[in-house]
Amino acid sequence: MVKLFIIKLRGIMIDSKKICLFTWLVLIVFIFGGELLAGNNMEILNQQSLLLPAFNTVGFQIRFNGDDNKNGQATVRYREAGGTWQAGHFCIRAWYSNQYEWVGRLFYLKSGTQYEVEVTFIDVDGVTGENPKVFNVTSRSEPVVVNNGGQTYHVSPAGNDNNNGAEFSPFKTIEKGISFVNTGGTVIVHAGTYRLARNQSIEINKSGTEAAPIIIKAANSEQVIIDSFDSGLGEPGKVSWRNENSSYQGVYSAPCDFAPHLVFYKGHYLYPSASFSYLVNGKADAAGWTYNIGSYGAYYYSNNRLYIKFPVTFRNWSGATEDPSAAGVQVALSDHGIDIFGDYVVIDGIMVQHTQKAIDISGDNVVIRNVRCRENWLGIEATGYFILIDNCEIGCSEDYWYREWELGHDILQAHGVNFDSRNGGNNVLRNSRIYGVENGLVCDSPWSNSAFGDPSYNPGVIISNNEFDLIGDDAVEADGPGYNIVIQENYFHDCFNAISTAPIGVGPVWAIKNIIYGVDRLLPSGGIDNTGRYGGAPYGAFKFASGARPPRNGKMLIYHNTSIINTGNSSNGASAFSRVWDNAAGLDVRLRNNSLVIRQGSGKAIWIQGYASGYIFNLDIDYDNLWRHSGGILAEVIGAVYQNLSDMQKSGYEPYGVSENPQYTNPAQGDFSLPAGSALIDAGVILPGINDNYNGSAPDIGVNEFSQSGTAPAEPQGVRILKD
Repeated sequence: MVKLFIIKLRGIMIDSKKICLFTWLVLIVFIFGGELLAGNNMEILNQQSLLLPAFNTVGFQIRFNGDDNKNGQATVRYREAGGTWQAGHFCIRAWYSNQYEWVGRLFYLKSGTQYEVEVTFIDVDGVTGENPKVFNVTSRSEPVVVNNGGQTYHVSPAGNDNNNGAEFSPFKTIEKGISFVNTGGTVIVHAGTYRLARNQSIEINKSGTEAAPIIIKAANSEQVIIDSFDSGLGEPGKVSWRNENSSYQGVYSAPCDFAPHLVFYKGHYLYPSASFSYLVNGKADAAGWTYNIGSYGAYYYSNNRLYIKFPVTFRNWSGATEDPSAAGVQVALSDHGIDIFGDYVVIDGIMVQHTQKAIDISGDNVVIRNVRCRENWLGIEATGYFILIDNCEIGCSEDYWYREWELGHDILQAHGVNFDSRNGGNNVLRNSRIYGVENGLVCDSPWSNSAFGDPSYNPGVIISNNEFDLIGDDAVEADGPGYNIVIQENYFHDCFNAISTAPIGVGPVWAIKNIIYGVDRLLPSGGIDNTGRYGGAPYGAFKFASGARPPRNGKMLIYHNTSIINTGNSSNGASAFSRVWDNAAGLDVRLRNNSLVIRQGSGKAIWIQGYASGYIFNLDIDYDNLWRHSGGILAEVIGAVYQNLSDMQKSGYEPYGVSENPQYTNPAQGDFSLPAGSALIDAGVILPGINDNYNGSAPDIGVNEFSQSGTAPAEPQGVRILKD
């Protein structure tokens, strides 16, 4: 570029001073690689587009130089091979390691189908390189989960490992079946409980292929349980528990050979006390705070003896003390239940319980389906690529979370699923229920500035069509890079906070058609925390950008979500969309066609508390429904208080928004359909690639489209509510 510039100037008469000045200018341009002259035009790099394929959605990224004034755009259209072109959502500018790129995503695709994509770049300063950029991409095919030509082996508690593994001559242990099975083969596990010894796990060290995976599955409709609890303590009547009541009220003890990983009684989690004194006095210490857990149940282990102080506030148990001998106590002995080191492995229809970590996956292309992980500290951890968790139920304790918010939020720290991918990704959680844990799905990065800006952590995670409930902290925690993550068509209820992006370092994060209801119902009277320490914090549906991080902020796109705060406590401050802390990074968020409702409580539809000086602040909101009951503040943005929608519109927010009570048909039963005549019908805006199949003259606001026939769906569209 410098060379061309010099040639242009030949033949022009300029004096020596100007020549000298120009020489210095050329030298500066040469030293800085031409950026001073070429910074505003967009240069599309000549390299293959990077792809993040999933089942019904595909992400992609295209690198570019220039456009320093950030006035360029990238539009998308796509089609099924040989079909008709249709517009897609525009690309998002993101910072990838040391390079800007255009990040795009296609939604509502067919699985295993090839698409042609055309990205057109627009910049008034000029575009160089391939424009438009055209490429082909194939969405992810549904995995093979049936035997494909391999040998089948059977396992049964009544079998013998000296057998040959045939249906009527089964092995006794799952490990024996795994030792025989090879690519394309299946281990069928028959009904029964398969116990793990101290720190034993079932290891899968072999791999299948995409067309012929290795399958470990429960026999049809049979209950298979992998369990690591101490049978001596867990089986009723096998051990006599000593009543310590003469010295320590409510305490029982029994011999125990190993330090427990977890302790449960009648399905209730007991807190691990740090000392015998803490157990006796009902105290716990975490993060510098002292908690009163005396009435919630705890245990202490010392000198091969297990001491338990029983809870008195469980909903189905009123006694202050109770001899556990008759019921048994579940003491978890194993670190892991199943360890998967191989690739292309399927686990189907098995329950894993009473372990520190139920399933640990380090292989790639692993499928976990129809699995239950219950009463574990962590349900599933995955560090590989292309992991699929499908139609599973993962949780810790259903009753525990109703008792004391601060224990569930600050102490237990049990998790449902952890996608811990350092250089992997494209992992999927779908069609599943996550309940009774501190965090439901975690797909973040280590809490460091460099990690928050590194998109190699968990790129392309898809979280779709799940139910999250009884969550002590964040149902979905995407704190970190948040690189092209999709949170779509999930149902959140009874959560402290539904979706956390606190903050996003790279982005974008897409939150599309989620239903968030009753997120505040766990919180006790007097505010979010009955000690008052969290009484003023506006948590609720969306939490974003809390904690100082790098100055680059990833974008969050929030479309067609339905959020209802329905607290019975008038002083509860849970909000439908919140917040930036005072020490936070910036904010870059786009809201369209959402219904954010406060039916009760003191929260706000939108509450943004602050942001860090010098960081991005971009609050792009329009065509949303913001409504709260009378007498409260509708929104607060960086100290500006808005009593109603008209006040917001004067500041440029929500020029085409509405403020109406949606009157959903039956939210408590999961029916968020709109009644005829609702102000939310046809009040939204068209979002290409997101809401193309709308009814009427325009899209409706919120998750559900009004049915012109008058027949409303019984459940949220795209959301399967799982029932016990």
